[in-house]
Amino acid sequence: MKISNSIIKVISALFICSLALCSGCKAKQKNTSTEKMSICLQEKMEAFKKTVCAKGASIKQYQFQNAIVYAFIPGNCGADLSSDIVNTSCETIGFLGGIMGNSKINGEEFSNANWLKTIWTIDAEK
Repeated sequence: MKISNSIIKVISALFICSLALCSGCKAKQKNTSTEKMSICLQEKMEAFKKTVCAKGASIKQYQFQNAIVYAFIPGNCGADLSSDIVNTSCETIGFLGGIMGNSKINGEEFSNANWLKTIWTIDAEK
C-alpha cells in the first residue's frame, strides 16, 4: 500500500500540534501550582493578580536566608513600582526596587537568593 506525501505531511503536522498542545498544558499547570502553600499565601496571590501590570508581572519562589520566600513582581507599567518579598507565613519581609531602587532584604542583597521556580506570570493567563 502506497501512502502519498501529502497524507504523511498532514499526519506529521497533526502529531506535532498535539505534542505542542500537551506540553503547553503541562507547563501551565506547573507554573500555576500552589499545592503546598498556606491559604493566606494563596489569597494574597489571587488578590495580587488583580492589581498587576498587563506585562511583566510574576510571582517567583526563591530560597533566601535559609527560607522559602516569594517575590510578588508587579510588572513594568511603572518606573517606581516595588516588589514585595513574602515569607511562607504570609509576612512581608521587605521590598525590592521602588523609587529608591532597594536591592536588600534584612541587610542582604537579594541577588544572593536562589530562584526555585515561577509560580505565576501574566503571560501564562493569555
